[in-house]
Amino acid sequence: MDNLFQRLICIDSTDLALIKKDETYFGIEGPFIYEIYKMPSKTDNNGRSTKIGVYPKNKFFNQAKWRDEQIDSIIKEDMTVEELLKEEGTVIVDVRTYDEFIGGNVVDSVNIPLNELANNLEKLKEMKYIIICCASGNRSKQAKTYLQTQGIITTDGGAWTSVNYIKNNL
Repeated sequence: MDNLFQRLICIDSTDLALIKKDETYFGIEGPFIYEIYKMPSKTDNNGRSTKIGVYPKNKFFNQAKWRDEQIDSIIKEDMTVEELLKEEGTVIVDVRTYDEFIGGNVVDSVNIPLNELANNLEKLKEMKYIIICCASGNRSKQAKTYLQTQGIITTDGGAWTSVNYIKNNL
C-alpha cells in the first residue's frame, strides 16, 4: 500500500452519508483536509475514482471517529486513561493554576493553566496523546470541550489525583 494512504476503520459516523460504521476506508491527510477512499488507490478495477469525499479536518473530527494505525489523534477520544498511560507519547496536561500545580502533581505532567490553552495550541497539536486533568474534573471537562473545537482530541482524566493513582498502579 502506498504510504500516503492510511487505513481507517469508521467506529462512529454522523452526517457523512457515504461512510458507514465498521467499514474500512483509506485516507490521505492534507494540512487542512482528509481525502477518503474505498480502496488504497485512486481508481478501482474499472478505472473509476473510488474517492468518497474530501472533508475539512475540523468537520471530520467533529462528525466521525476512526481507528487507524497512523492518525493517532483520532483514536484518543475513545481510549481510557489507563490505556493511554500505557501508550508511548502520552502527555498529561494539568490545567490547574501554577500555584495549585506546585502544591502537587502527576510526575512528568505538563502544566498549562486553563486560561492559557489558547496560547499553547501549536504545542498541544504536536502531542501524540493527551490526558487532561485538574483538581476536581470541572476544568478538565472545559479544557477538553475547548480543545475539541480546535481540532485537538483529548481524554478527560478528571482529578489529577485519580490520574496519579492509575499511573502509579500500572
